[in-house]
Amino acid sequence: MKKLLEDQKTLISVAVLVLVAVFVYVSIDRIPIESLTKGNGEGIVAKHFYDGKVHKVVGTVDLPTPCHYLETKIAVAESFPEQVTILLTPMSNSEMCAQVITEQTFIASFAADGRASISTKLNGENVPLELVEVESDRDLETF
Repeated sequence: MKKLLEDQKTLISVAVLVLVAVFVYVSIDRIPIESLTKGNGEGIVAKHFYDGKVHKVVGTVDLPTPCHYLETKIAVAESFPEQVTILLTPMSNSEMCAQVITEQTFIASFAADGRASISTKLNGENVPLELVEVESDRDLETF
């Protein structure tokens, strides 16, 4: 009888350890490294408004900490129609910060033809960009 109780305790202990290991693995696996800076891991979804002269693009990117911010620059290739690249560079203003994934909004505004191609680079890497057209620049505010 005593041996049976010891075997049950051992079995329960092993089961608990397996469950904890599975939980830790699933928790870590739920936040792929790519998604720390690439939004959903598939690319960036952003709102786009064109008033006939100026393009406005507003989107969000997940950053690894609340101490990170996005530096946004625009590169326009001299061609017709223009090839515009939104350059997003995560920067940090702190050496120590809690690692909590934080959503950061970026705003890019540039003059280009209505047929301009728009792409993004994040940390120097090409990232797919899906533009959602909106009817007015006021629609950009509620992302």
